[in-house]
Amino acid sequence: MPLSHEVALSGRTDLEKYSHNAHLLFALELAFQVEDIDSVAADALTDGCYDKKCDLIYVNTDDELLVVAQGYFATTPKTEAPANKASDLNTAAAWLFGTKLAEIPEQIRSAATHVHAALEADQIRAIQFWYVHNCPESLNVKAELARVEGTVKAAVKTHFPNCNVADFRALEVGQNILEEWYKSLQAPILVTSDLEVDVPGGYEEKGADWEAFVTSLDGGWLYDLYKAHNSRLFSANLRGYLGHIRRDANINHGIRQTAEKEPSKFWVFNNGITALVHDYSLDLVANKIKITGFSIVNGAQTTGSLGSLPNRPTDVKVQARIVKCSSRETIQSIIKYNNSQNPLVSPDFRSNDQVQRRLRSEFTSLPSAEYTGGRRGVDIGSKSPNLLPSDTVAQALAAVHNAPHIAYHERGKIWLNDSYYTKFFNEDTSAEHIIWCYSLIKSIESKKSDLVTREAIDNNLPSDEQDILEFLRRRGSVILLTTAIASCTETILGHSTPNLFKVSFGKTVSPSRAESFWKSIVETAIPFAPLQLSGSLKRRVDWGEQDKVNVKLFVGLFRATAKTNRKILEDFASKIVVGT
Repeated sequence: MPLSHEVALSGRTDLEKYSHNAHLLFALELAFQVEDIDSVAADALTDGCYDKKCDLIYVNTDDELLVVAQGYFATTPKTEAPANKASDLNTAAAWLFGTKLAEIPEQIRSAATHVHAALEADQIRAIQFWYVHNCPESLNVKAELARVEGTVKAAVKTHFPNCNVADFRALEVGQNILEEWYKSLQAPILVTSDLEVDVPGGYEEKGADWEAFVTSLDGGWLYDLYKAHNSRLFSANLRGYLGHIRRDANINHGIRQTAEKEPSKFWVFNNGITALVHDYSLDLVANKIKITGFSIVNGAQTTGSLGSLPNRPTDVKVQARIVKCSSRETIQSIIKYNNSQNPLVSPDFRSNDQVQRRLRSEFTSLPSAEYTGGRRGVDIGSKSPNLLPSDTVAQALAAVHNAPHIAYHERGKIWLNDSYYTKFFNEDTSAEHIIWCYSLIKSIESKKSDLVTREAIDNNLPSDEQDILEFLRRRGSVILLTTAIASCTETILGHSTPNLFKVSFGKTVSPSRAESFWKSIVETAIPFAPLQLSGSLKRRVDWGEQDKVNVKLFVGLFRATAKTNRKILEDFASKIVVGT
C-alpha cells in the first residue's frame, strides 16, 4: 500500500516534466513549503552529466540557507538505498568548496560561484547535504552521511574561514522522513503520545476556539522528550526547524551554558516555549498536567539546546504555554505569529494591507488565476495549477521594473522593506499587470525546460541553442533576461510607455494564455542574451553601470531587428492593453 506522500506525489502532474528529479523537488517543497517549485527548479537543478554528484544546489540568502542534494529513485522496491550514492556527496563537497572556480565544470560553475559569493559575504548560516531517495532509511547510509557532514564542515572552515555557518547537516531523506514531513503539513502534531509532567501551578486562558495553560516545565523532562522524539517534536513548524533561520551559534551556546552553570536563572533568561497539543487536563491538587500530543511551535532552539547537553539538566525550569485548538485556521495563525521574527513568512506581514486586499479581489474576476496576496498555507499535495505564488509575483514585478538585483538577491526584502514594497506594490499595480510580468518569467523558464528536455533526448542541440541553454543554466539568467525583454516594451509597441504598470494583456487573459503570448517575443529576443548578458551574470547581477549598459545593448540589438520581425512584434502588440 503506497504511503501518503507517495500518493500525493503521484498526483503532482506538474512535476512530471522533471523526470527523476521530481522526487527530489517534492522533498525540497515539503521541507520549506516552496510555493513556486518551477522557479526554484529553473535556478537550482544542475541537470547534466557534469554535475559532480550534486543534482541540486539551492542557495537562499534571504533565509541564510544552502542545500546540496543528490537523488536516487528505485524503480523496484528495495530495503535500503545504495550507500555509495551517499558517499558521492563527499565528491560534491570537494568540488563545491575546495576547487578553484576556473577548474569547476561549466555545468555547475555558476552555482559554485553563487555559493562561494554567499559564503564570502557571510550570508549562510545553515548548510545541509541531502541524500533523497524512495527507500527505507538505513544504518549504512547514516554512517556514510556522518562522514559527509565532517567533510563539509572541514571544507567550509578551511576555504571560507570568515563565514559563520552555525549548522552543518547531512540528512538521509528517505521514505520514512518524507512521510513524516508530508504528514506534518497535513496534521501539525506528530508526537501523539499521552504524556504527564509535574508542574508548580499555573493559570488558564481561553478564546473562542482555543484554550491554553501557562506554567513552568522541568528542563529534564524536555531533555527526555527531545531524546525520545528529536525533530518530530517540531512538526508544527517543520520549515523553521529545518531552515534554522538566522540561527546563531552563540545563542545556542548561551542556552547550554545557562542550563549547565546557572540553572536557577534559566527561566528568567530564556523566552520559553509554546507547544500545540491535542488535549490537556489539569490536576492542580497533585500538581500534574496530562497531555495528549505535543509539538513545539516556538522554542526549537531552547529545546534542541537542552536536548544536546551531555547530561540531563537538573534544576532547570522553562516557561511554557500549552495550547489546544479546534480550528485549523487558528492553528496556522498560532504557528505564524509565534514565529513572526522569522523572515521566512515575510509576505504574511503585507497580506492584510490595502494593496494586497485589492489585488486579491481583482484576481477573482480574471480567468484561471489565483493569488493569495502574501497569505501562506498552500496544500503541497494538491497544488492549484492556477496559483501565482506571492514571492514569484514580487520577483517578477521587480525584474520587469528594472530591479533585477532586488528580484534575484533580495526577494524577501520586497515584503519587509517599505521602500521596496511600495516601489512594486502600489496603487498602479493591478492584477492584469501582475499576469503580464509573471507570464514573462514563466515563458523564459519554459524555454529553458524545453531545451533541457531536447538535450536529454539526443544531446545534439544546434550550437546557437546550446549557447542559449548554457546561458539559461547560469544563476540569475532568467531574472536578468526578464528585465532585458521588458526593457524592449517601447520597441514592441512602437511608442513610449511613461508608466509600465499600465501595460497588460487586459482582463480576459489567463496566466497560461499570457505565457503563450510571450513565447514569440522570447524566441525573438533570446538569441541576443548569451553575448550581451553573460558578462552581467559573472558579476551575479549586481546591477552596476556595466550591467545597465549590457541591457541597453541588448535592447539596441532587439530594436535593430524590429523591422525584420515586424509581423511578430505587431501581433504581440495587438494583444497588449495600455491603461490610462
